[in-house]
Amino acid sequence: MTVSYFILYRGTSAEPDRFVRHYETVHVPLLQALPGVRAVSTHAPMRWADIGKVSKGTFELIAQIEFDTEEALTAALTSPQRAAARADMETNFPEFTGDVWHQATRTKRHPPMTEKMTDSRTSGENERRILKRDRNPHLFRPISFRSVTVRNRIMLSPMCQYSATDGMPNDWHFVHLGARATGGAGIVFTEAVHTEARGRITPYCLGLWSDDQRDAFKRITAFVSEAGAVPAIQLGHAGRKASVGRPWEGTQPIPVEDGGWDVVSPSGRAYAKGWPAPHTLTEVEIGAQLDSLAACTRRAREAGFKIIELHGAHGYLIHQFLSPLSNDRTDRYGGDFDNRIRFLIQSIEAVRSEWPDDLPLFLRLSVTDWVDGGWTVEDTVKLARILKAQGSVDLIDCSSGGNDPRQQIPIHPGYQIPLARAVRSGAGIATGAVGLISSPEMAEGVIANGEADLVILGRALLADPVWPLRAANVLKVPEKGAWPTQYERSNIF
Repeated sequence: MTVSYFILYRGTSAEPDRFVRHYETVHVPLLQALPGVRAVSTHAPMRWADIGKVSKGTFELIAQIEFDTEEALTAALTSPQRAAARADMETNFPEFTGDVWHQATRTKRHPPMTEKMTDSRTSGENERRILKRDRNPHLFRPISFRSVTVRNRIMLSPMCQYSATDGMPNDWHFVHLGARATGGAGIVFTEAVHTEARGRITPYCLGLWSDDQRDAFKRITAFVSEAGAVPAIQLGHAGRKASVGRPWEGTQPIPVEDGGWDVVSPSGRAYAKGWPAPHTLTEVEIGAQLDSLAACTRRAREAGFKIIELHGAHGYLIHQFLSPLSNDRTDRYGGDFDNRIRFLIQSIEAVRSEWPDDLPLFLRLSVTDWVDGGWTVEDTVKLARILKAQGSVDLIDCSSGGNDPRQQIPIHPGYQIPLARAVRSGAGIATGAVGLISSPEMAEGVIANGEADLVILGRALLADPVWPLRAANVLKVPEKGAWPTQYERSNIF
């Protein structure tokens, strides 16, 4: 008979898979070198009854060590190897709770383990050839951007609510954003928040050009943070696509005499036939736009947001500078690629002038215009390489289109995932994938296959605020989606 000793892992690490790999490559050789060790079996398929009751915490069995005698086990517990193992854990896994040696429950005598013949199982199957899901799916692995750690890879996309008065957030925005935070999203983004009143898409869109607006956001950021999500804000300016009606009112331009306003753009080109020709911004006015953006950034910081995203997509002002379809300037803001990206680069600098170095900055881009002669995937990758080298932008939110009504977009589930993959692989920068991602399996595949670093959900989270919690159930990791205690009774479906 031999004496078995069980090493248990207290499962609160953010990266249990990394712990297991480290344990097998570093700790197992230490164990095998101990006097009196007969065998070491990692991931031994033991039942809870075999290892006794654990009084605190949740554990999973990592290893079974067989000693020849009780004396050999006793010596091992006071050995230098034990001390080395504990020091290694403190160095490499500071988030680890407990002592990997100390957490053994008791010794118990078992028949010697016999070597099993290799069978035909594939990776991930158990002895009965049943394929098991990864108990730590990629979708629910934390990710860090600078000093901000996000609990999972699920981000609420900025989705306009068209419910503000004079740019002020109200109860609707509080409930909308708060529900997605309690529903388990990792990052909760506001809709587009505009840098000046004439930059709003509609008269009912949000703004941050006043301190009153800043103060109204504070209770939202506080609640989102308390719910475990990261409060984030998208800043933008609609340019020539401003001053239109809400979607259910037709999204047509609103004349000045009916409460609309004059719109601006890098050039005098109207968005479409029948739309007003925008005022062409002068270089002095461009400078004023940058000053407004910096001021809004300061207010966003003071309001408690932890991530900013610049809106450079969907045909709005930054996108209008980027695309040759909307920029025919002949000065240093137009013409070749370097000139057309200048306003964006200066916008990033304006944000960083008021945004701390330890807080992340995202950028939403339309990766392609979907129109011949417009902005292309290749342009985006080239720009992303520049941004990666400069180091101010942490993630590209990869959307597309919106700058020209002639666009031909192939709409289908996940239609923009290849764009995120192209930017990520082509520029070596983190990306977010967005566009009709609806199922947990699809979202998990995006992250697991290295196509993007975040999945950005808009309509899916509008339809179901607790989508992340349901996704944790679908992916067989309910502990990754802890329901608010007030809602625990609903988690039966």
